[in-house]
Amino acid sequence: MMDIFFWGVLLIVPPVLVLGFCEAGLRISGIMEPSGSTYVQQNPPPVETDTRPNEFNAAGWRDKERMPKKDPRTVRLLGIGDSITYGWSVHFNQIYLSLLEDMLNKQGSENRFEVMNASVPGWNILYEKRFLQEIGLSYEPDVVIIGFCLNDAELDQPPEKWDPASPAWTAKSWTEDRRRSRSGQTVMPIVSDSIHHSPPPKAQPVTEDRFPIRIPLPYELKNWASDHSHLYRFLRWGYDLALKRLGLRLAYPFTLYGENAEEWRSCKTALYEIGYTMKQRKIPVVLVIFPFFTELDRTYPWEELHRKIAAVGKESSMAVVDLLPYFKGRHSEEVGADPYYPNATGHCIAAEAIFKMLHEQVSILR
Repeated sequence: MMDIFFWGVLLIVPPVLVLGFCEAGLRISGIMEPSGSTYVQQNPPPVETDTRPNEFNAAGWRDKERMPKKDPRTVRLLGIGDSITYGWSVHFNQIYLSLLEDMLNKQGSENRFEVMNASVPGWNILYEKRFLQEIGLSYEPDVVIIGFCLNDAELDQPPEKWDPASPAWTAKSWTEDRRRSRSGQTVMPIVSDSIHHSPPPKAQPVTEDRFPIRIPLPYELKNWASDHSHLYRFLRWGYDLALKRLGLRLAYPFTLYGENAEEWRSCKTALYEIGYTMKQRKIPVVLVIFPFFTELDRTYPWEELHRKIAAVGKESSMAVVDLLPYFKGRHSEEVGADPYYPNATGHCIAAEAIFKMLHEQVSILR
């Protein structure tokens, strides 16, 4: 029995020590610092604009105060999305939904327009679908606007305990958690916004017969390891790099959109369900597709994904505004706060594109 114990210790302890030394070495060297996947982001964009408490309404949204029951002469548009639509990189009055509301109310219509912003950083299309079905419809929207980023197909299922009506799952709560994280206080996990993990990679050719090879670990364990272990991130980086060099893994975000990818199947299902639900209620849906704000010249590598998402949006009876044509050919610094977020100019361009489309395709605003 002692021999078994001795050999067991001999087999287990040396590898654990080696892994521990490697982890310590990477931490000391500062290599593979966490970028904040499932926790509040530790390295925000350099242009982040701090929000003020009065920018949040009673519902916890980064929006004006809104009454659940709308006035009969009010046309209400409900906007949902992630950190782009929340307005991560701009002031409140520069968010494209805020600009759109001003544009609509300045056109001389006898109606009053409200463009509500119920977005929360980190949400994907699954959260947005559930919020819309359980909470959003109670605000009686005449039009729904979905701000869609290329990472919104990420498969982060809403946890069972998630309550869309709870103050703990609002834009205000997210912002307060993030501020506490800066001061060193404990922060509860939030939904990942995984585009922050790394800058958008250079594109690789997409072929239908190649699919990503996945590390066979539980999703929760991979999330935990990614947030806490420098060694895991280093090994994952080497693993991904080797697969890409061998042509076995497509570059992110192409991995999300393979026809057999679980992320894309879930994303399509959510879009179809939103489209069906809103069509039954005769509520128009506008799907706004944001590009990455990098390589906006002819080499922009993700145009195929824009077409793919737009096609599903149209199949779901949605009006689609693909913003890529409005940004393509511009310098990234002109319209982007960083590779992921539009700056004030970018938000203004988005608002103008949506305003134009609403008058062309949405009958309620004609």
